[in-house]
Amino acid sequence: MPAAPSRAPRRARRATRGVRRAGPSGYVMLTVLLLASLILATVAARARHSTLEWRQSTASLWVHETREAAQSGVAFARQVLSSGQSLGRTTLASGARTITVVIADAGGDKRSIHVDATSGGLGATLDAQAHVFGLVGASLPRLTAAGAAMVNADAAAIRYTGDVTVQDAVLTGTLRLGRSCHLTLRDVVVHGSIVSEAALTGPPYNAAFATSLTLGEGVRIEPTTVLPGCAILLPDGALIADATSSIEVHGVVVANTIAMAGDGVMDAQVVAAQAFTLPIGIDRPGLGRTPLAWPAVLATSALGLKSLAFSAAAPAGREITAIKTYAFPAH
Repeated sequence: MPAAPSRAPRRARRATRGVRRAGPSGYVMLTVLLLASLILATVAARARHSTLEWRQSTASLWVHETREAAQSGVAFARQVLSSGQSLGRTTLASGARTITVVIADAGGDKRSIHVDATSGGLGATLDAQAHVFGLVGASLPRLTAAGAAMVNADAAAIRYTGDVTVQDAVLTGTLRLGRSCHLTLRDVVVHGSIVSEAALTGPPYNAAFATSLTLGEGVRIEPTTVLPGCAILLPDGALIADATSSIEVHGVVVANTIAMAGDGVMDAQVVAAQAFTLPIGIDRPGLGRTPLAWPAVLATSALGLKSLAFSAAAPAGREITAIKTYAFPAH
């Protein structure tokens, strides 16, 4: 009887039908990855080349230099304000650039700053407004011409000469101390300011004619509208408060020397040409982190900066023309 044919090959074929044969798929994936890497490398190289070209471009370097020059002009303006130099127009060099800085009084505690770092209408300009406050610099604050005129026009002013003591009184008007006057106040209220006549004329002050003011027991000084915010102005003289004093001084105090004892309140700036120390018994309400503003009738030698704001400015006609006609250098 013939043997039955074997079915093993058919089963083997059936078993291999569900298995995918190895083909070119791995090669294709490798090729795609290599092409992607090549593209990325090409793009990175081109981007780096473009960046280097931009940085090395004459036009971009020129723009960068003018911007830096304009910022240098702002830094110069801040130095002018902080050093107490006079305002006005200044031309100076910043690297290879020539810049113009104009600082002007914008009213009150504001100063305008204009920086021009252009050439032929091209370059950078900056316009800023600074909010400032007074600082005591190398010299004491002094009365402005308007302030001195207000004192001279005060019909209620009281002038003292020589050695004078005033006790148990209420005084109204500016107390003017003549040359070499030594005034002592005891239990006195002053509705006005105390000013030496040397303060009206300004420095230099002659030590041979120095004035002095001595405060004893209860003394209150309240400035009026003649010299608002100014209590005692003796830039040539001495301010003394003895151990019996209990004072209220509501305004700026300026003196050549200050020797304080006793207690009381002084709620504004207290400055002197010579070093001094206020006793622990003197309260200073209002003094904190925010700088106090100086009275408008006093000119200080330097200014501090509260804030600096840059305003947008429309380009001038010559600047628009220069931009439109500018020819970029070929590379």
